[in-house]
Amino acid sequence: MLNSEKKKVTWNEFLVMKEQLNHSGQLLIRIASGSMEPLLSIDSEYLLLPIFNVSLLRRFDLIVIFRKDRLVCHYLFRPPTPRSESFITRSLFGAFNDPMVSSDEILGILQIRMPWYWRCFVVCRLFVIQIIN
Repeated sequence: MLNSEKKKVTWNEFLVMKEQLNHSGQLLIRIASGSMEPLLSIDSEYLLLPIFNVSLLRRFDLIVIFRKDRLVCHYLFRPPTPRSESFITRSLFGAFNDPMVSSDEILGILQIRMPWYWRCFVVCRLFVIQIIN
C-alpha cells in the first residue's frame, strides 16, 4: 500500500512504484493529507490504476503525481493540449494551479471519479474567483 503526500519518495522509488503498478494493474493508496477533503478523506484507501495512454485523461480525473519528494493526489485541472504536453492539477479548494506536471510524473489514476456535484462546485468556485479578481 502507498501513502500519498506524507512519506518522502525519491525519483527512483517512484519509478519502481510505477513499474509495480503497471505490472500488477492496481495498487492500494492511502490518503495522508486533507488537500482533497471531503472528497478523499485522510487515511481512506483508494484503488490506483495505471495509465497507459495519457491522452485519455480528462479534466477532473483524480491522479497521483510525483511532486519534488512525495506523492500527491489532486484532480486534473487541465489535460495536455496539442501545444503543450504538460498537465495542470489542483487541490479541491486550491485557488491556484499546482506547478505543471509532465506525463512522466504521473503515477496513476484513482478508480473513483469526481462526482458531478463536486465538478459543478469547482467550476462555480473558479467562476466566482475570476469575478472577484
